[in-house]
Formats: sequence, C-alpha cells, structure tokens
Amino acid sequence: MVPFVKYQAAGNDFILLDERETLLLHPNEVQRLCSRRYGIGADGILCVRSSSIADARMLYFNADGSRVDLCLNGLRTVFFHLQTATVIETDCGIYRGEGTAVLLPPHRIVSERVSLDDLNLVGSHYHTGVDHFIVESRDVSLERVSDVGRLIRHHAHFAPSGTNVNFMQMNRDRILVRTYERGVENETLSCGTGAYACFVKSGKKEALIEFFHGEILAFRQVEGAIEMSGPVVRVFSGSYSSEL
Repeated sequence: MVPFVKYQAAGNDFILLDERETLLLHPNEVQRLCSRRYGIGADGILCVRSSSIADARMLYFNADGSRVDLCLNGLRTVFFHLQTATVIETDCGIYRGEGTAVLLPPHRIVSERVSLDDLNLVGSHYHTGVDHFIVESRDVSLERVSDVGRLIRHHAHFAPSGTNVNFMQMNRDRILVRTYERGVENETLSCGTGAYACFVKSGKKEALIEFFHGEILAFRQVEGAIEMSGPVVRVFSGSYSSEL
C-alpha cells in the first residue's frame, strides 16, 4: 500500500507523495490516480523528494501524466506540507516560501499582442514558469472556457507544446479570472501560474485574483519580488494499492 495526502490549494487539488526516503510513483500510474472515477481524483500529483541544494525537491505531474516544470499552487502546498521548509527545488529553479506563501519566479512577456485570426481573438502570451495566453474579457461569466480554451490550447501558433489559457476581467477591487489548464484539459477552479500571469498583465502592485468559483489568490510586491499567497487545506490522507 502506498501512502498519500490529498490537498487542495484555492480549489486546485493534488495528490502528494512523500518520496524523500523511497520512490513511490511510476509515471504510468498518474492518469489512473488522478481519475475522479477510477482513482483518488486530482488536478495533478506532487512528488516531494530529497535535494542536495534545498530543503526538498518538488516534481509535478498533470492529470494527463505529463511532467510540468512548475505549479505554483502545488509549490505552496509543498511548503505547507513540510512546514519548516523555506527553500524548494523545482524543475524550473529554486524558490523561497513559507507557510502558504511563495516568492514568484521571474516572468517573461513572450508577446504583448498575439492575433489568432481564425478564432477572431487577440491576447497576450506570458511565461510564468509555464506558458499562458491571456484574453481580456468584459464578462468572464459568459466565456465558453472549455470550448474556446481547448481551441486556443491546441492552436498552431503555440505548437508543439500548446499553452494554458486565461480569460481575465478587470474590476475595481479585484481581477476575475477563469483558466483552461493544459494537462488537465479543462477549466480548473484556480491556477497559480495563470493568476500570476494575469497579475503581471494588470500592471498593479497589489491585487486579489478571484476565480469563477470564488477562490482567491493574493499578490503583492515585496522588496523587489512578487509574493503569492492563498489557502491550502489538507483534505484527507490514506493509502492506495500499488496494483492500481
């Protein structure tokens, strides 16, 4: 039997495996474990391993089995799980954090204006550890996130790896966002790297990002860096059969 902990971070849910002593996960198991009907159910799997250059190392796998360089809600979850860790190694570099807050990686603006003429859409392409395409919206509640998001995610402009997609609405007191996540292949309740991209796009020094189902992530500039914070909840722990 393989022990695990189920977490959710602002609605982004994960299966966490502590592999600091023994490797537990085979990549072929990811899809079944993340299945909400045949497995435990999750947006992805966090593997916590030992590191020679940090307090721990985080590996992240999307629900479709693909390995991703960075998941910010996942990274916040690992900091929360380890409690005393302040430095964590990822495939995207080394990051500092504490509790449920993390200092963010440098962002890169790939293109401030991308025209997808066949879809009659214009947006921005940012890289915040992973790729995100941002479409500014007058009302995110009316957006067909799953349908349109899927078309953008697989668009030839972003070939071969595709992109995550965000629909962003600027309000007076907060920024409303809906995200289609590559690898999950659907809208998720929240996305840390997507929220980060939308925060940068807003040009604000401090902001609350609110997702469609009410989950909120907070961003602020701290001594030349950007900090992201938000809720992390330990949902339950258990074990699954290695024959799954």
